Amino acid sequence: MTFSDAEKAAIVSIWGKISGNVNALGGEALERLFLSFPQTKTYFSHFDLSHGSADLQRHGGKLLSHCILVVLASHFPSEFDATVHAAWDKFIHAVSGVLTSKYR
Repeated sequence: MTFSDAEKAAIVSIWGKISGNVNALGGEALERLFLSFPQTKTYFSHFDLSHGSADLQRHGGKLLSHCILVVLASHFPSEFDATVHAAWDKFIHAVSGVLTSKYR
């Protein structure tokens, strides 16, 4: 999978904003996952699942792609237009593919 120059620029523009807030944004994305799909809490029974917990903050980098996109769109609404959304969706799909192939 290749990325166009515009897609790369779209990813880099948001990435700079994410880099200092990875745990907080990731924790928020996990909270959204648990609200949308409460049954997923069973996979995290050893975690403190309360809002803003240290467990959620530390585990924030391991997220579902839809939750990531929703959190990014809510935090960066003026920059997260359809083009940026599509570039990020493509990027997350590529990363997920690599991770899936490594952990099977």
